[in-house]
Amino acid sequence: MFQLKEHPLEGKAYFEKDKAWTAFLNFSEDFQKQINVPENVYIHDCTLRDGEQAPGVVFTTEEKVLIASMLDELGVQSIEMGLPMVKKDREAIIQMAKKPHKARLMALTRANTSDIDMAVDLGLDGLVIEHSVNPYTCKFSYDLDEEGLIKKNVEAILYAKKKGFIVNWMGWDAFRVDVSYIERVFKRVVEEADPEIVTIADTFGMVHPLILFNFFQKMRSWFPHKNIEYHAHNDYGMATANAATAILAGANAVHTAINGLGERAGNIPLEEIVINLENLYKINTGINTKGLHRLCKISSQISKFPLSLNKPVAGDNLFKVESGMIMHIFINAEKNGFPHSIMLPYLPETVGQNQLTYVLSKGSGKATVEYFLKKLNYTNYSEQELEEIVIEVKKLATIIKGPLSLADFVQIVNKILEK
Repeated sequence: MFQLKEHPLEGKAYFEKDKAWTAFLNFSEDFQKQINVPENVYIHDCTLRDGEQAPGVVFTTEEKVLIASMLDELGVQSIEMGLPMVKKDREAIIQMAKKPHKARLMALTRANTSDIDMAVDLGLDGLVIEHSVNPYTCKFSYDLDEEGLIKKNVEAILYAKKKGFIVNWMGWDAFRVDVSYIERVFKRVVEEADPEIVTIADTFGMVHPLILFNFFQKMRSWFPHKNIEYHAHNDYGMATANAATAILAGANAVHTAINGLGERAGNIPLEEIVINLENLYKINTGINTKGLHRLCKISSQISKFPLSLNKPVAGDNLFKVESGMIMHIFINAEKNGFPHSIMLPYLPETVGQNQLTYVLSKGSGKATVEYFLKKLNYTNYSEQELEEIVIEVKKLATIIKGPLSLADFVQIVNKILEK
């Protein structure tokens, strides 16, 4: 592979020939000194619970078991199967628990004993016990003050632990009050009930990444020996960035949903945060990234939730090239044995996509047209004829508003060359 002596790539953390060429600054000494990544980083996926809360998304029992099995096969360590209070969720939990699996099977309950009782004998490993920690919600909806909130959650956690469950306590809508309040509530609940896992939720995805980084550094200092998880929604478009920020600042896990399913703008997309952590920071999530594309596509079909063409990881346009300028770069890189990462975020096979695809369309230039002429064994043409073919390709692509088929291209070429 060609390398510039002044800028060597092989052996650098940000360059893997068969995977991706990422950002030098992510591995700079100054940045590495600031981050605090735990040894055990994992994914807690809530597609089957929070993902199904997306309007119009409904999973059958069989579909829930299929998705859970795919998540387990992919390497997801913690799967939130749904709500024990819901009949089809109970059935899915029982069926999944009977199958061979490695993931920890969890379910979501409210902080009350009746919900917890319904989770007994289903084959679950643990419970995510949730409660809003927003003092206004607590007052208006539950008539709870701060002491009442703490007491209610401590009692629920202790009750669940007596029933033999691993407990992940999640305080949601936690960031619309001052940090001193968050610290008091979370410290009291953890000190008095000792849940194995502590989750804090930015329910509306409002916290700036820099602020979140500082917050998780504080939270790690509060609970140095606890598994800490982060739950967030994507209402402000910051879910993936904040998920990475939380891990870099000390969180052990983030809560994800396949394709970003979930209420309103959805949850942290599983596929995005996994490839983000694996490629950009070399953080091992335990996930087989080559299975991401298949998981996203099948989940999209099941949920009837269409994927945008430009969706990271799973979008159909991610590895299609139309631009003549970019095509020119690819062709010259190939001549020098340089990987396609010269102009790609990561190689398609790393996420289970097909190979890079060149298309003939409105942005095609001479390099693209020459590539296809060579592919189709056209060798006898002049420079003027080449320019005419480029013009006709652009013209037809503009009319049909999309890429040309090979048949369209052959017709244009034959018409010009037979003049």
